[in-house]
Amino acid sequence: MFKFTLSPGFLHLSALALLVTTIFSSCSEPEKSAIWNEAATLHQHMVQIGEQLHHDVEDLMETVNADFESAVAKGDSALARRLASASARLEHFDSHFHTWNETVVAMPGESCSHEDHDHDHDHGDHDHHHVTTLPDGLSDEDMLEIQATIMEALEALNREFELIQSASGPVPATDAEPEGASE
Repeated sequence: MFKFTLSPGFLHLSALALLVTTIFSSCSEPEKSAIWNEAATLHQHMVQIGEQLHHDVEDLMETVNADFESAVAKGDSALARRLASASARLEHFDSHFHTWNETVVAMPGESCSHEDHDHDHDHGDHDHHHVTTLPDGLSDEDMLEIQATIMEALEALNREFELIQSASGPVPATDAEPEGASE
């Protein structure tokens, strides 16, 4: 008959493995509430909208500045003044955007996702804001309220940018012939 005995070392190793398994399984995070998930979804949506807005502002600033240089080179002082004014409005808006961006806070336990965000782009004369996290201990309702308030501020910025775009209107081409010049 075969006699099976356990060595004291094996028993210690088994007890240690059981202890480690118990510790790790008890540290798993509790399931998130529907309100918490809503706040996290709102945050992710806000980040996407903010990144797109920032990209649109940078694109328009680049276009306006290039058109300004072209107008100056061609001696079109009226267009250059108009473009300088548009550039100033965009710079002012950009500073408002970066002030808003400093208020963005992630949900506790969530990491900043950079899957669709390239950190290698040029930020010019400003730094890229890395999102801070809401402190632990807030209620899910408080987290949702904070995210909603930050989103409302972003929506106001979006409306302001739309007004700047519509006020700027299409920039007339500076190399087009004046009407009647080809006759």
